[in-house]
Amino acid sequence: MIYDKYGRPVLNLRISITQKCDKHCPYCHREGETNPSTVMSVEEIVRIAKIALGFKISRIKITGGEPLLRREIIEIVKNIAQLEGLKDLSITTNGTNLKNLAKKLKAAGLNRVNISLPSLDPETYHNLMGGNFKDALEGI
Repeated sequence: MIYDKYGRPVLNLRISITQKCDKHCPYCHREGETNPSTVMSVEEIVRIAKIALGFKISRIKITGGEPLLRREIIEIVKNIAQLEGLKDLSITTNGTNLKNLAKKLKAAGLNRVNISLPSLDPETYHNLMGGNFKDALEGI
């Protein structure tokens, strides 16, 4: 088991599978990312998840950038979901690509979705993210 500096067990792991994004949210940042074009392979992502589960981490969140832009997203979810010891697999997304992927992600083993929705006002949403609010709503 892994513990934080306060002696608490670490039970969660976030895996960023891409830095690509189709929006420009002001709160998005890339700590330590020096080459955003470099991405891990599906095998590397699953290996990291498997190693983490060996340290009693039981909840994994897939993040990015926008993870739904990764063409292998269904394969990544399916392979992680099959790992022994996993209790929860979730994803953080802006939701704009979720409409066409939600059912496939659920079938692949995804448990939860966290959608970043900074405003319910379409104009504010567009000004903040540069996208169409309707796309995010359809994803939800």
